[in-house]
Amino acid sequence: MNKNYIFVYVFLYCFMFIINCFANSFDNLKIDSKRFKARGDSLVFDGGVYVNRNKDFLKANRAILKFYTKKDGSKAIKRYTAKGNVYLTIKEHNNTLIVKGDEVVYSPLIKKYVIYGNGYIKDTKHNREISGDKIFIDLLQGTTQVQGSGEAPVEFIIRANKQ
Repeated sequence: MNKNYIFVYVFLYCFMFIINCFANSFDNLKIDSKRFKARGDSLVFDGGVYVNRNKDFLKANRAILKFYTKKDGSKAIKRYTAKGNVYLTIKEHNNTLIVKGDEVVYSPLIKKYVIYGNGYIKDTKHNREISGDKIFIDLLQGTTQVQGSGEAPVEFIIRANKQ
């Protein structure tokens, strides 16, 4: 088989996979990166990754979107993973969270985030900051858990308004 036909076939397969996944999974999603690869049930974006999803924004060195097949046969996102100098803004419940870390994983089915390595969160509504080695955010329960390490203990800062 000619190499050009193989390339066209692979390109069309990847394109149809992406269209099927995105058409059924997102309200609004825009991803910019220097490189892209479809691998199995995952899409991998490398180099200067910028993601806009509805009101949320992500900047990282790499982003991986993992999909699953729903009962109706359509594709949906199972997990987002961002790696390398991750900066994220999350807008939920009239609040904006600013998140930084070495790696951030979001599971939309259960609305949970995990920040690994040099984790930092700023809650703009309540004027609080948290930093630690591993941070868990549960948007459904409205809870946050933080773990420190031997070299980096948990740090929690509350800025109270002076009266």
